[in-house]
Amino acid sequence: MPIFTILVDVNPTSGDFLYDPSTLRIVNVTAAQIIFSSPHDFAITFLDDTPIGTMVVNSAGGVPTPPFNVTPGASGHYHYAVAMFAAGRVFLDAGCPDIVIN
Repeated sequence: MPIFTILVDVNPTSGDFLYDPSTLRIVNVTAAQIIFSSPHDFAITFLDDTPIGTMVVNSAGGVPTPPFNVTPGASGHYHYAVAMFAAGRVFLDAGCPDIVIN
């Protein structure tokens, strides 16, 4: 079963977010897991629906989340928002990154 990692970061000077990958594409896979990771404390909220069985994910900086199983049969385009605490400030990106499963 493949495990996909999404790295989320923010530049605390500019407030620019970095996602690697910015769009996670999962194609022709019957089972997969997703891990979220960041050097900063973060929370992720899926906006309309979720491919991983939970709408909210969070973790302390430098501690990746446990792997989340992609829901069997999940297919579609899943947007999520990210809040991150870095350099004493909270940063919010409310809808750019996404996960596409087909």
